[in-house]
Amino acid sequence: MDFIDPILYIGISQSLFAGLLIATRKPFTTANKLMAIWLFLFFAEMLFALINRTILPVYSFPFISFTYGPILYLYVIHLTIRNGRKFGAINLLHFIPFAIFLAVSVIFRKKPMFDDLSGFFVSDRFISLRIIYSISFFLSISVYSILSFIEIRKHQKRLM
Repeated sequence: MDFIDPILYIGISQSLFAGLLIATRKPFTTANKLMAIWLFLFFAEMLFALINRTILPVYSFPFISFTYGPILYLYVIHLTIRNGRKFGAINLLHFIPFAIFLAVSVIFRKKPMFDDLSGFFVSDRFISLRIIYSISFFLSISVYSILSFIEIRKHQKRLM
């Protein structure tokens, strides 16, 4: 048992428990739905990682991480607005990078882009794809974190 296994067990139980708490909360607003989805995605990704490490090797889903930034940003937007705006089709544009990497993952499904970080910089036919993936993921998380922070600051100023 490596040092990462207890972390996965703790993360799985906490994300599942928090997701269930938020998913059963009344009223079930758009912001609550987005936070529950965000937590259940963490749960699923950590569960797959644990299964992959301990039971049997399963296909990894590294493209799921492209949903974290957009969901967090949309959660902040829907939490801080006054008029209770609904989740619209325009919000789906935030998930274009996720759709692109999902399509790439399906196209190259016989061999995953990477199983873990130990083989990330191995020189093979996927090296450029892994570099594009990592830069895109870094930009996605950074941009959506900054946008979320800006929205929270705007909301704080409106409250003053």
